[in-house]
Amino acid sequence: MPRPKIASYLYLTTPLLHTLCCLFHLPTCSLTHSLSLSLSLSPCLAPRYKLGEHCDWFKHDNYEDATRIPLLLKPAAGSGYDTGRAVEQLVEEVDIYPSLLELAGLSVPADLQGQSWVPLLSKAGAAAAGKPRVWSQYPHFNSGAANDTRWPLSANKTSAMGFSMRTARWRYTEWLVFDCPGYVTDPMAQCADPAAVAPQYGRVVGTELYDHEGDGSDSFGDFENENLALRAEHAAVVAELHSQLVANWVPPEV
Repeated sequence: MPRPKIASYLYLTTPLLHTLCCLFHLPTCSLTHSLSLSLSLSPCLAPRYKLGEHCDWFKHDNYEDATRIPLLLKPAAGSGYDTGRAVEQLVEEVDIYPSLLELAGLSVPADLQGQSWVPLLSKAGAAAAGKPRVWSQYPHFNSGAANDTRWPLSANKTSAMGFSMRTARWRYTEWLVFDCPGYVTDPMAQCADPAAVAPQYGRVVGTELYDHEGDGSDSFGDFENENLALRAEHAAVVAELHSQLVANWVPPEV
């Protein structure tokens, strides 16, 4: 199993890297902003594989190695942005569109959910606070075929949606009962009851909490391996992050 998946990574990424290398060295490229990203959350677009982290090979969860998306930006020459460094602040997919608008010198509509990360590209932006939290969600289903200790018995044969919030230090995920059919193909559009799309906070299946303080490893397999949600010493953290989740989650329009 690992060998063909790693081969598929190399097959897809090697031509991309060659293309980017050539593009970045073209004279005309210096006049434009160049951006490349990998939609790793999409079940239809590659690369969508893990490399065995958390004993899994697909990005069908809310772990860090599934929700992180590589994004490379080369600003146009003379644009004044600080190049050659990683932006450490939290950003999201919804921030890409307003960022591209600002890079192009266009006005950013005020009603967008995302916000531009262009201010983070300056030297002063390296010390900016950035977003306090970012979001992801992914469905899960327990068929009841096996005794999964992660799920209460009452949740067997139940669909759940994982609503995940990442802060600078913590990843907090609540798995809540999800009553919509077609939860894999298009879960948010196939609900007979639109109210079922929103998180049902009173119907908790499971909770996850991971501490990212001090994570400096370049291997996703080295962290998010111990769920701290049920530890008594983290009860206050769980309560605070639950409050933030409830207060700040914006259900999608259906």
